[in-house]
Amino acid sequence: EADAARVARATERTAAAANNGGGDGQEQEEEQEDDDASIPYAQAVLDEAMRLFPPGTAIVRSPRALAPGAPPLVLPSLPGRPDVVVPRATPSVHRNPYAWPRAEEFIPERFLPAELGGEPSLKAASPNAFLPFGAGARMCIGWRFAQMEARLALVFLVRQLDFEAAAAPGDEEEEADGAPPIKTATGITMGPSGGVWCR
Repeated sequence: EADAARVARATERTAAAANNGGGDGQEQEEEQEDDDASIPYAQAVLDEAMRLFPPGTAIVRSPRALAPGAPPLVLPSLPGRPDVVVPRATPSVHRNPYAWPRAEEFIPERFLPAELGGEPSLKAASPNAFLPFGAGARMCIGWRFAQMEARLALVFLVRQLDFEAAAAPGDEEEEADGAPPIKTATGITMGPSGGVWCR
């Protein structure tokens, strides 16, 4: 199945989940209070989008002591250089075929549990292979808020609009599956170059 078809199916499934509330007023508010439970597919779509296009493009660490007073960590390939910094390119980790089966494909089901239609065989080989907000003690402190905000925006968009990807004006380039390519610009963060055009 081509990525364009998968994205279209993901949009339809997210819209169906978002609209599957019924009710109104207090009942609807109660249903929306825990949208992690009520709309897990929207979160899976966002996670897969952030896997392929992580906002933070690099994590930089320097080897330090494990505890106060302990000697600094020394990397085997850099003996005697505790001052060196070690960058980790997040897009490279997120698209690494050793860490992610079918790494270049958009498959939100890899982030769902099996009972919700997930594909366990497509999950990451390591929990540290998914780093859109970093990891560990220095992970982005706003990651939960960012995910909640993005999930709500996605749900409101698919509830209100029917849309599909379109080429930017003057750019008729298409990928093999017929979808317009997403061009990115990378600095401290990565984002779409010229926006993401839809119709």
